[in-house]
Order: sequence, then structure tokens, then C-alpha cells
Amino acid sequence: MKMRSLILIVAAMTLALVPGARAEDSWQETLGSIAIQDGGRVMPLDTYARRLAVELTGRTSWSQSNGPDAFKGRQAIELLADLIFTPDEMMNKAFVLIDHRGLKTEVGL
Repeated sequence: MKMRSLILIVAAMTLALVPGARAEDSWQETLGSIAIQDGGRVMPLDTYARRLAVELTGRTSWSQSNGPDAFKGRQAIELLADLIFTPDEMMNKAFVLIDHRGLKTEVGL
């Protein structure tokens, strides 16, 4: 069994076992409500995803018409899920925003 398949099975089982998960919740809400530990602090996965989005893109969200291609009009938890479950695809997408024109010119963007 491939590692990606195993991760998806474990994620699905975890989502099914999340206390308080309701049928009408979206997968983003259910996944985001899972408690994780980061640096000694317990927080919802959604909070971690928003912090990661700010570190990578400079914001917690972007409009559909603005921002990095991999994150336009999407929630932070969706960006995190893509990074976890489809890392190979994410390596070919722009999700780190570079606004500085001098830096863009210097690195050939």
C-alpha cells in the first residue's frame, strides 16, 4: 500500500472519530477542529493552518483574483491539506508570495 493511501485512510478515520463532528459540517470545519500540539501549545488544526498561511503567503486568506496561485480564494486549511496530501503537486505551484520587485528581478521572476 502506498504511503499516500495510508495517510488518506488514517485521515478519513480521524475525521470520522472527531468528537462533535456533525453531518452538516464541511470537511474543512471537521479537519480544522482536530486538536494538535505545536511548540508545546495545543490548538485547533485550523489555527495552525492560518499561522502557516501567514508565514508562507503573508495573509490568512486571498481573494479569488489576487494572491499566490495555489491559495487564491481558498481557506488556510485547504492549503495545509494540499501541502500534506499532495506535496508533489504543490512543489510546482506558486504559494509563496513575493511582492518586492527588486527581489523578483534578481531571482528571474
